[in-house]
This record gives sequence, structure tokens and C-alpha cells, in this order.
Amino acid sequence: MKKLLLLFATMLVAVAATHAQTPTATLSHEGTVKCFYGADAFKDAVTAAADGDEITLSSGVFNATNITRAVNVKGAGMVADTINNVEKTVVSGNLLVRKDNVNISGIYFTTVVYLDSTNIKVNKCTFASNLYCSNNSPSSKLIENYLYNCRCLKSVSLNNQRTKLNVVNSYIYEARTPTTSNSTISFFVVNSIIGSSGGSGNGPLNIYNSTFYNSIIFNCSTTSNYINCGLSSSNFVYYCVGKNGNGTIFDQVLGYGDGSGNYVPNNTNTVVNDLSTVFKTFNGQNYNEYETFELTTTAASTYLGDDHTQVGMYGGSMPYSPFPSHPIITKCTVAEKSTPQGTLSVDIEVKPAQ
Repeated sequence: MKKLLLLFATMLVAVAATHAQTPTATLSHEGTVKCFYGADAFKDAVTAAADGDEITLSSGVFNATNITRAVNVKGAGMVADTINNVEKTVVSGNLLVRKDNVNISGIYFTTVVYLDSTNIKVNKCTFASNLYCSNNSPSSKLIENYLYNCRCLKSVSLNNQRTKLNVVNSYIYEARTPTTSNSTISFFVVNSIIGSSGGSGNGPLNIYNSTFYNSIIFNCSTTSNYINCGLSSSNFVYYCVGKNGNGTIFDQVLGYGDGSGNYVPNNTNTVVNDLSTVFKTFNGQNYNEYETFELTTTAASTYLGDDHTQVGMYGGSMPYSPFPSHPIITKCTVAEKSTPQGTLSVDIEVKPAQ
């Protein structure tokens, strides 16, 4: 009998260990918690969720899904935390968000992501492929979404009318707006790093009708045809550092109207000839996804925003950090049987918020 009990206990430990290593999603709904396991755990949790629920993803690789509930999704991080021995959360496959008021944090997305509703807040996530902000809602509705402490390794494109993306303390390899004439499509960028490959020929960078504060803007193209690119006059740019081939990046945005037809000079921007004098390691061309975008000591004390902190990702009120600020799930196990009272024991281990 003792041997049988020992074998049973050993089996339970093995099951718990297996679940701890398997991609796990927990769904919190009105005080109750459900666990889902395996590659489709994220999809299963979204399917079972209601508006306002919270989904927590462990480390591991999850298949993508369409988010059609107003849920809060929290991953274990967009990078591995080697100090606390926590691997990142990876979502593989195209992700489509088609519900307002969704919050997403702490995830590395390997493929295309579509933000197709409004008030979507994305925090501390990496987009390894393209990110699209689209508007398939009635034309009277403004689609306005937010990126905080994010890394966008490919293009970020705003599509259709009445689409706005707020970018805070983030990096975008290439930002795009589709037209020069539609003022309802715009970026609002604060303390970020923005690149663009330029428009056709030697035209302006393909960013229009947008506003930039305390940021670093550069031409990311290696093609010589784009060396004369600059920001068009439809943009508003303040306290920014810019670099492109011949130093004309801010030529068309050095002034603005005061509302009464008077021209007011804008002398807050700075042009540099070489980004290696700004960043410790990044020079604008030899980019890799592990780049930190830290400023040199001289640049951090020289290039200041309107709040007197350094421009770029580490300035402002929300300095960049890749690590989640929410608790991270490290294990979730469920009892094999319910109690006589009809309840089911769930054991969840988490790493506290930093």
C-alpha cells in the first residue's frame, strides 16, 4: 500500500512538473480562475473569456488568435529575464484585435499584428513583424491606440481614415502614414526613436500629419536614393534630434503658424551628422533586435526634451524597460478531483511585480 501511495505521489509531482513547463494560460473571471495548457491555451482562454476578464500567459510559445473580448492579456515578458530565470512569452501567428478597450503587455509577437479597434493599449511588447493600425469601423469613429515601452522591428503602418497611434518611450524601425492629404491619419510620438525609409525618389519621409516631442528621428534606408529625405511640413516636431544624408531632415518643420497667420520659428530641434555620437552602439544601419538604444553620457546630458530629461526612450515620465511591471505566472496546477463541497483546488505560483 505504501509503495502504491508513493507511486501515486510521484505521478502527481510529474504531472505538476509537466504543466509547469507547458505553455499555460490562466483566465480570471469574477473571482474564479481557470487554467488552460498547451500551444492553444491562449486561444482557449480568449474563447472562454468575457469582457473585463484577465488572461495571464506563462513563458513559452502560444498560437495566435483573434481577440474579440475586452480582455487584459499579460505575458511573462518580451525578453528573457536572466536574473530571475524567466523566459519570454511568444505568440506565433497573425494576431487580430477586433474589440475596443483591450490591454496587452509582456509579449513577443513573431508575425503580423492588426489593431482593428480603438483604445487598445500595448505595453512592453516586441513586434518582430509588421504592425498595422486599421479602421474598419464607421468613418465617424476615431481609432486611437497606444504603444508604451514597445519595440517594433519592422514597419508600423496606419491604414484608412481617422486612425491615430500614440507612441511613448518606444522604438519603431519604420513608421508609415499612407497619404499627404488626409489629416485624420497621424502618429503622436513622445520620447521615442522613429525611423523611416523615405518616400519615392528623394521625397519626404513617409510620415505625414504627425507630432513628435523629445524623440530621435532618422532615415533608416541604406539606399542612396533616399539620402535627401526630410520630414514634410505637415508634421509638428519639437525638441527632437534628427539625422539623414545631408542634414535637411527638419528643414520643412523649422517653423509653424500661431493661428493668426504669423510664422513662429521653431529652434528646438537638432540635426546630427552621425548617430554614433548619440547612441552608445547604434549607428542607424547595423541594427539588431537586442539593441538597447542607450544614449552616450554626453548625448544624454546635451539633448534634452521640453521636460529637461534626455530625448529618446529613457527620458520622460515612463523610461523604457523591457520587463513587465505585473506579476508573472511561473506555475499553475489543478487538482485531479474536486472537494466534497464541489470546489476544485488550483495552485498558482507567480513572480511578484518588479
